[in-house]
Amino acid sequence: MDILDKKTSESFSEILFNIIQNSKNNTELLAKQKENSLQAKQYLSIMENHNTLMRRIKR
Repeated sequence: MDILDKKTSESFSEILFNIIQNSKNNTELLAKQKENSLQAKQYLSIMENHNTLMRRIKR
């Protein structure tokens, strides 16, 4: 294997490593986004319940 082939192989390996790393990072981000979405839904539900209670108290 000459020097050019070795450099090409190293570059290709580095690119593959980066693709795998990016995929892992994206998976982690999606999990966090899913968790944040669930928390936002829970917060909205709490606020709706709060507003309902406040309306009942005012009556």
